[in-house]
Amino acid sequence: MRYPTAHLFAVFSGVIVACSFGGREDRYGTSTEGLTEATLVCNPLQFTSGRLLAGQSAATLATRQLTGTQDVWASYVEFAKGAAATCTFTLPAGITADALAALSVRTNYKGPRKAQVRWVWEAWSGPSQTWMVVADNGFAADWRWTAATIAFPAPLAQFVTSGQIRVRYRQMTLTDASDLDEWVLVASIQPSGVDAGVVPDAPAPVDAPAPVDAPAPVDAPAPVDAPAPVDAPAPVDAPAPVDAPAPIDAPAPVDAGGGTPTWWKPVAGTSWDWQLAVPIKHSNNVSVYDIDMFENPASEITALHAEGRKVICYVDFGSWEDWRPDAAAFPASVKGATYYGFSNERWLDIRRFDVLAPIMLARLDLARSKGCDGIEPDNIDGYDTTAHESSGFPLTYDDQLRYNRWIAAEAHARGMAVGLKNDIHQTVDLVGDFDYAVSEQCFQYGECQFFTGFIAANKPVFECEYKLAISAFCPQANAMNFSSIKKRTSLNGFLVSCR
Repeated sequence: MRYPTAHLFAVFSGVIVACSFGGREDRYGTSTEGLTEATLVCNPLQFTSGRLLAGQSAATLATRQLTGTQDVWASYVEFAKGAAATCTFTLPAGITADALAALSVRTNYKGPRKAQVRWVWEAWSGPSQTWMVVADNGFAADWRWTAATIAFPAPLAQFVTSGQIRVRYRQMTLTDASDLDEWVLVASIQPSGVDAGVVPDAPAPVDAPAPVDAPAPVDAPAPVDAPAPVDAPAPVDAPAPVDAPAPIDAPAPVDAGGGTPTWWKPVAGTSWDWQLAVPIKHSNNVSVYDIDMFENPASEITALHAEGRKVICYVDFGSWEDWRPDAAAFPASVKGATYYGFSNERWLDIRRFDVLAPIMLARLDLARSKGCDGIEPDNIDGYDTTAHESSGFPLTYDDQLRYNRWIAAEAHARGMAVGLKNDIHQTVDLVGDFDYAVSEQCFQYGECQFFTGFIAANKPVFECEYKLAISAFCPQANAMNFSSIKKRTSLNGFLVSCR
């Protein structure tokens, strides 16, 4: 066992308790004299994106076994690109949040450096109802096992709910996998929280100087709490725009004119190509071309129509891109966190219909004027922090549903079809509103099952893989009637279709 023999260990209910009878210095030089150290083991490990791979077990996360570049498949857990998993850690019986003197993530990581891909550990904060980043892979070498112990920020009690601590591990962009040989929490527990009384009770006199606390005058600054008015600015957190989504109930279909709008409705199995790079290569034998709306003139779409093809136009609806011609129309108030890996993109506050609706409707009008048959609205899953970094806004599932349905209604009102891009966790709710799905790498990440509702409704799933060999996904794609292709990440004219 790798633990110091000076400690006595007991293992129970997923907790390894080390009772320290003397003082010591931890790796950061902090005295832990008189504290009981508990190593909390992950139980259970639950994937919200991706899955536990065959031949691997969550149990291996309890101990550190590997060093250097060792690769023993059964001794670690691999988290594929785009994976997100949550571990639940349970405090020892009788230990409350108030007894925690320190809390740390202890891990052994192998994967890309933070400069290439940022993998993070996030803890659930009950009071704020949000995931808070407590650690990332900034300590790690490039694809070498690197061990680290990283402390949680105070106050620690915010991370404890009913005696449990939930920690999520995920990457901030869909770029590369990582491996964990160890993932535990180390809790330092104050003497008052130890029932056995192994730690001397003598120190109680130290607490005795209650008189020191007696200077009630010190507490008197209750007036400091008085600034309750500081909380009054709650209206700032409740920007009326949140209620503004009423426009969703009154989509502009009526204004789009011409009676009941009709639009192209592709069927499952329709062939396609995805070319966001320019110029467009016209020689690929497919029925549908998905191209960038801003980068291509109307004449390009006319030429594709002349060849008998339908055209889907890519338009970003969920993030701000600083190079687009209408970039100046977005005020700072709706621009949130930087889109990881793209310093010139920022997430949008999709609750702000008062600001975004005029801009996005102008984009839809431009798409219609250019002759687009359908729309590929990108980044319409801003609420889903299991898929990417936080948008910087407290977006909810319902906020996203409201916004996405509004996009679909407005596109339909202009006689254009519309696709659900990624947004895997809302497919069941939105399959009736959208005409097709656009998915990236669902076979690589085991997410294709989320889109089967589209096939059941005879709507295409336009799916693209970048890394997998054709033989690794095409047979299954064809059996599922997906419209799957393989492309280069540049999304130029290169194309291999599964059928």
